Amino acid sequence: MTTTTKDIFALHSQGYICVIPVNCYGVAGAGLAKAWRGRYAAAHKWYVEACDRRLIRPGDLAYGAHDWWLAATKYHWRNPSEKRWVAMILGQLEKLSKAHPERQIAVPLLGCGCGGLSKEWFLEEAQRILKDCGNVVVCVR
Repeated sequence: MTTTTKDIFALHSQGYICVIPVNCYGVAGAGLAKAWRGRYAAAHKWYVEACDRRLIRPGDLAYGAHDWWLAATKYHWRNPSEKRWVAMILGQLEKLSKAHPERQIAVPLLGCGCGGLSKEWFLEEAQRILKDCGNVVVCVR
């Protein structure tokens, strides 16, 4: 795992699989999720449908929305993110990273910002879980 100050959308345009923090309610109304929604309508539509069908649960890393993996850090958009759910997502990222070493994966500070978790906690947890994942980059901007 490494870190970068590059924008996650710029990394996506370079071919990275990118992780977007979401809730399970189907509302991408703030933060990175809102910016993603505005740029990638087809992927956002998949997310809303997955939430409507209850296919996304807190702690899940859902994929199927093109080269976007959706990290459910909370149930409702009003709730804070929970550390245990973010840790579960990081564990799934570790497995997927090792299963697809040929792909570069970009991860934002999951659960921070609108989720309320601290950047320091996330970086420590990500380093602990993703330490052997050379194809994962954490966007720290």
